[in-house]
Amino acid sequence: LDGVSLSIQPGAKVAFIGRVGSGKSTIQRLVMGLYQPNDKDGGAVLLDGIDLRQLDPADVRRNIAHVAQDVMLFHGSLRDNIAFGLKQDGMAKSEIDDRVNSMLKLVKLDKFGKRKPHQLSGGQRQRVALARAVAKRPKVLLLDEPLGALDKKLREETQFELMDLQQE
Repeated sequence: LDGVSLSIQPGAKVAFIGRVGSGKSTIQRLVMGLYQPNDKDGGAVLLDGIDLRQLDPADVRRNIAHVAQDVMLFHGSLRDNIAFGLKQDGMAKSEIDDRVNSMLKLVKLDKFGKRKPHQLSGGQRQRVALARAVAKRPKVLLLDEPLGALDKKLREETQFELMDLQQE
């Protein structure tokens, strides 16, 4: 990236569109802390005035969620997948249960909470990944072509759920 500067207002929805190699994923990796900006060029990534370069990518103060095109779910149940980050943050069990229930309902998988990822369609797995990301109520939600691997019908169905998630 060279000379990129942007400011995104709270609640805004931003899409980076460009050809392969244009820097879309690089920007996401910078925000996630997987890449560091070049200090000699004065690069910085700020979130609510906090310089994210000072925080480890796993630091909960970062409060950034990411959903990639290739969904990676754990072997546990859907409930376990959605609850994972909430448990890591030390949330109380009753709050976790409430949040997981609300996320499953939001992505229309409330009847499937005990199922394992291998028992789901690609679209359902993608929705679980979205629910897991949104469950933590992140300040920033990064989506890196989350529907690209789905067939046309599943992509269209999942787009509506994604709009619901954005509203939430």
